[in-house]
Amino acid sequence: MANENKDKVGEGAFGLVLRTVYEEYDAMVKVPRLGDFFASHFLHEAQVLRYLDGAGGAPRLLHLGPPEDPRIFMTSAGSTTLQHLLDEEALDEQGVVQTVLSVALRVQEVHAKGVVHNDLKADNVMVSAACDQSGLHQVNLIDFGLSTFTREVERPQFELHESYGDCSVMFEEGDPANDVVDLGSMLKEALDEVCFLGSEEALGGALATLMEAMMRESASDRPDIGEVILSLQFLVGRGKS
Repeated sequence: MANENKDKVGEGAFGLVLRTVYEEYDAMVKVPRLGDFFASHFLHEAQVLRYLDGAGGAPRLLHLGPPEDPRIFMTSAGSTTLQHLLDEEALDEQGVVQTVLSVALRVQEVHAKGVVHNDLKADNVMVSAACDQSGLHQVNLIDFGLSTFTREVERPQFELHESYGDCSVMFEEGDPANDVVDLGSMLKEALDEVCFLGSEEALGGALATLMEAMMRESASDRPDIGEVILSLQFLVGRGKS
């Protein structure tokens, strides 16, 4: 059962996000705004979270309310957004490239499951102070309300369909290139916030070149997420040498 003592975390176009406790979990609950349109996005997001099962660091679905009140209870993905770190100027040059690499690796996990996020931005990336075995900050992707499925995978049959219906049919097939251009926009924002001077000037130039490639107008001209990761891994390795 959920604890009714909830702290407001954020507010978006589709509803509110509150911090709470669900059974033994530190959890978040998303409460939809009134209307079938908002409810359909919540049902879709709940189904995607169930399907992803933590891929991309996505929150795990704990409970979905009844169709007339489809609030989503899910595990907490952290409390610090990438946007907050950028606003506070908390990342240095190497911190930028390492964090963007961490995000790209999470995006690759989501794509491997046949899901396109479609709303990648610094507010939808949670960054942990903890680092993984490779020394990169752990990140989690959140807010999958606009996500779609790629053409290459068979549309999953969700356990929730029987009670709630298949809300995913209202969303068009997704193109992974959408997430690449969004990640490029995120990198651009980071480059606008952090000055790459002196010995890091060449790194800043290389990141700017990669960012421009990721934001090319034609999706077919953009690098895929695997190529982006290889480029970022090379830059991280160069920074450590």
